[in-house]
Amino acid sequence: MMKTNFSTVIIAMLSTFILLTSCNNDDEYTPVNATSQSCRILMECINSDGRNLVDDNGFVKNVTIEGNSSHSTIKFDVQTVNGRKYLAFDADLPDQKAMEWNSGRSEATGISKVTVRFNKQKTELRCMMKLKANRPPVTTGGSIVLEEVSCNNRSYRRAGSNVTVSLHFNRNGKFN
Repeated sequence: MMKTNFSTVIIAMLSTFILLTSCNNDDEYTPVNATSQSCRILMECINSDGRNLVDDNGFVKNVTIEGNSSHSTIKFDVQTVNGRKYLAFDADLPDQKAMEWNSGRSEATGISKVTVRFNKQKTELRCMMKLKANRPPVTTGGSIVLEEVSCNNRSYRRAGSNVTVSLHFNRNGKFN
């Protein structure tokens, strides 16, 4: 009887220890506390014949976008600009821990990543963002702007309030 109680106590203590050590909040996503300004991405998808795939509703309905740090689905819509259709969505905000501050703590830069899936194809967007603090050296509050997006060994800089990304697909539907 004594061995059973002792074993039960040891198992309970080990279970509690494992539970407590697995609840580490260091990996928890905490988005930057800032107002998003100019964080819009416009993405066009061009096939090998030069046709814009965003014109095809069947193509668009098979697109999913996910923030890598936030692990959340990013909503998008189809937007027409100057007669061309784009997938339009906002970049995922970087994690607070990922921000690198300048010496005066008035500005910070950070990177967030977004995965875009087209059926079985996927690509990752690396979104470089800049934060301007409202009241330096306080690091909460301010405005954040998307400066550049890197994708498939290409970089796209912000023009106006958007970053326009152009993805090219070959005849087999793979990225060029």
